[in-house]
Amino acid sequence: MKPPKFFQFFHKYKEILLPIGIFLISLIVYLSYGMKANLRKDNSIIIYAGQQMANGVPYYVSIFDIKSPLAYILAGVGVIIARLIGWNDIITVRLLFLLVSCVTVVSIYFLIKYLFDSSEVGVLSALLFLCFFGFSYYSAFGPRAKILMLLFEILSIWATARRKWFWGAFIGSIAFLTWQPMLIFPVLTICLAFIQSTQKERIVALLTSMTGFLIPLVITSLYFLSYSYNAFESFLYGTLLFYLLYADRDPTDSFLKGIRKNLENPFFAIIEGFSAMMFLIILGFVMIILLFFLVRSKYPSFKEMIREDPFIVIFGSLLVLVVFAFIDFQRFPDFLMFLPYISIGCAKFFENLLPYFKTCIENHHQDIYGLKRLNSDHLYTIMILGLAISMVFSAELMAYHERDFYDDRYTSTLAYQQEQAAEILNIFGENISILCLGNPELFVILNRTNPSRFLFIFMGLDNYIHAVTPGGFEGWIQEIEEINPDLIAYGSTRITHHTRKLFNWIEINYTPTKIGPWLLFVRNELFYCPSRNVLFVGKIPTRT
Repeated sequence: MKPPKFFQFFHKYKEILLPIGIFLISLIVYLSYGMKANLRKDNSIIIYAGQQMANGVPYYVSIFDIKSPLAYILAGVGVIIARLIGWNDIITVRLLFLLVSCVTVVSIYFLIKYLFDSSEVGVLSALLFLCFFGFSYYSAFGPRAKILMLLFEILSIWATARRKWFWGAFIGSIAFLTWQPMLIFPVLTICLAFIQSTQKERIVALLTSMTGFLIPLVITSLYFLSYSYNAFESFLYGTLLFYLLYADRDPTDSFLKGIRKNLENPFFAIIEGFSAMMFLIILGFVMIILLFFLVRSKYPSFKEMIREDPFIVIFGSLLVLVVFAFIDFQRFPDFLMFLPYISIGCAKFFENLLPYFKTCIENHHQDIYGLKRLNSDHLYTIMILGLAISMVFSAELMAYHERDFYDDRYTSTLAYQQEQAAEILNIFGENISILCLGNPELFVILNRTNPSRFLFIFMGLDNYIHAVTPGGFEGWIQEIEEINPDLIAYGSTRITHHTRKLFNWIEINYTPTKIGPWLLFVRNELFYCPSRNVLFVGKIPTRT
């Protein structure tokens, strides 16, 4: 019997239709979250750096942060686009990163399709990826650097598994320029280029992979050097040297307490950001361990497996990332780096499950009333489609639940922050001078430039300020005193022997108040009445 025209058309063009379909479905699901969630410190830092880049000041010069630069540069591109077409900076940058997330889901499809030689397994694994709430959350409510990192992580694995040594190292280098721990991917690609190539090809493969690794690093270095040597030096410190010389996670933790926190953090991250997918996370990790032993059984020795098998880049990088997770792991965004491995494990489960379903359909579909006229291949396709729809439906349920959650908590939305930021200018006037100390959200919404490139102090950044500022940290406080800001937008800042001096100065010269979500320190000369212990902010009295 001749198959229907739809099936003929689909099978003819499925290599094009499937990735396009996955991209469009991902776009619909992620847009369902909306983009109105409140700005938080981490995504505000990225947008602020993007706004300053659009003003002509590169990252590290406009704001010093201890992250690789690529996500911040992409945010700058987003802000430039927004200003060209007259859109809001925040929404445009979020939309740009959302599109990156959609491409990431498509890249999961291509990776798994190659590894398991199955379009069906690739589609199901990609759509399952939509259900990982932690990733979806940051796709819509970002931007976050790890969204971009995940795309290049997957593409680097895909290229290296296919022995595309140049592209594996090139994309891995870009992943490193997005988040430092991703350095494992270009390094692993270079090692495998040497190990998995024949003796005649080794030198060429090694040089090719090293060239791929160096090109993004050289281009990025030239970008910062074109601005100034100080910008390049800050790039080196922000990407690598800071961690070696100044990093200080939490000096109050004992050695044993630090080890315990490092062991606990990955598990708390799963509960915090992926609790709804706990079963699939466990399944994915169990299956990828079983996959290792299945792959190992195909080779006479472990050495032969390393030399021949495409999965070795997956097993090797996973091992390194697991070790990293128990050494230096923060909150659930760090868990995003494991999602490709969970997807690969679940893909192995699908690979084992689908032939069983196909056999059942072939053997029994004639026995079920109403199915006798249908071809077993068509029924199998319908079954795959049903599984795919159920995954998309589950992802949409999560999206609508999160959307309703933010609708119910109006005070947490971006719109509320924008209203209250406007209220601050309404109260104090457009020309009010503001200093950021741990609260970049306000500066992003007001599109303001901070008078200091140090917008927050954490993880030992006070040590770096002390080292690079003439006169040390006290010299930096002197610079702040000379600026004499009217308001200080305060966010969480660790108290150290350095910052205590800053807080002493603030305590003497400023009075705290709160407007909407913003904690502000207001210069005492501005409408302060000590006898009544009331800070008169324009017409609105606020108890201190």
